[in-house]
Amino acid sequence: MNLHVTTTPTSVELDAPGWLADISAVYLCPSEPARLPDNAAERVNWTPGPDCEFMGSYPGRDGLKLSMPLSGLQPERRPKFDAAADWYVVLLDLDGDRVSAAINSQFHAPEASPAS
Repeated sequence: MNLHVTTTPTSVELDAPGWLADISAVYLCPSEPARLPDNAAERVNWTPGPDCEFMGSYPGRDGLKLSMPLSGLQPERRPKFDAAADWYVVLLDLDGDRVSAAINSQFHAPEASPAS
């Protein structure tokens, strides 16, 4: 699967043409996210970690292409993002309230982040 992540000073751009989830939850994380549990019961309402910022849920049957504004980061999480040299984007394939698959990608943080 191809996952392309680019940044601008004000956004993270995501292009995932091979991602075919009906509904995807998207997170940005300032550190390596948790791995998806093997046990299906533990995948109910699972998230990649408390430092990760939920950026929304999106349909993705034909791939996923998004522009995520950095203004969407919660002010209390912003210092961890600003201090991190690399960030992660996490895509979750949602089946109701259960995560059926997850993929993440590490990328360099935006060069100049706007002040919160």
